Amino acid sequence: MSFSPPAIERRSRQRVNAAWPVSVSINGTPWVTGATGNLSCNSFYCVLSQFLAPGQEVDCRLSIPDPAAPDSDEWIQLLCRARVVRVEAREHGFGVGCTIEDFLLVGSER
Repeated sequence: MSFSPPAIERRSRQRVNAAWPVSVSINGTPWVTGATGNLSCNSFYCVLSQFLAPGQEVDCRLSIPDPAAPDSDEWIQLLCRARVVRVEAREHGFGVGCTIEDFLLVGSER
């Protein structure tokens, strides 16, 4: 029988599990689409089909359900500049952790 100490949580912000659409572009390259796994006020984790290297700066578009219209299919866009902080190979694609460096929230058109 072996004993493993509990994992230490290094995250400083609360995270929300959410599978929302995300698109990522590197230096104006075509957008790669995927889905978030979770996000916080300054970072997000997503799964993409393309490898991104840790340290890369990326442009991102996250689609988020509009909190002002919870009973509708309206989405708002979080446009952000982010930095890749970790990448892990997955069975289907890559898990990518990013910190948000700057952002602009664009509301839905009504």
